[in-house]
Amino acid sequence: MRAPLRVAVVDDHPLTEPGLRTMLSAHPARIRLIQVTGQVQPSEVDLVLFEPVRLTVQSRALLRRLTSAGAAAVAYTWRESTSTGHAIISKALNGAALADAIEETHRRLGSALPSAASLADRRATGDLSPRESEILRLIAEGRSNDEIAAELGLSINSVKTYIRQAYRKIDVVRRSQAVAWYVQHHEAEQPMEAVGI
Repeated sequence: MRAPLRVAVVDDHPLTEPGLRTMLSAHPARIRLIQVTGQVQPSEVDLVLFEPVRLTVQSRALLRRLTSAGAAAVAYTWRESTSTGHAIISKALNGAALADAIEETHRRLGSALPSAASLADRRATGDLSPRESEILRLIAEGRSNDEIAAELGLSINSVKTYIRQAYRKIDVVRRSQAVAWYVQHHEAEQPMEAVGI
């Protein structure tokens, strides 16, 4: 008899993990929900269920850590598809169907699925419009709103609107956080000195 599949959940909604624990409690020999704490080692997790919508920076870091040892990662969401096209398990499933879906998805994907963190990062980057990405780049280069407006030929109000939209999509509230986010997501493309850090 095989050991239960060890599943971790990364979802910023406070009811998701308790709800999953209740639904999967009837299947302890098949699935064991791992309590995600700082002591959980990535090697103790076989599969990570994560909500790709509005992930915080902390959640992305947790996903990166949990999938660093090769655990499979699957979106657990109400959406029927995601912009990255990766595997999805629906939040509409009941306990038995959910246990079946988790086992089948793990069997199908194993460790071949890219890490949840990279998928979440790609999703966050992919959600930005070209203009929002350009403005984030200019912010990371240390430009003021007035300088950005002059360079792009936009009104200051348009620049502020693009900044608000971009901040909402990348889940930041301050300019310093936006710069840190930009550096983290573009570090492979350009060195930190190039963005004024």
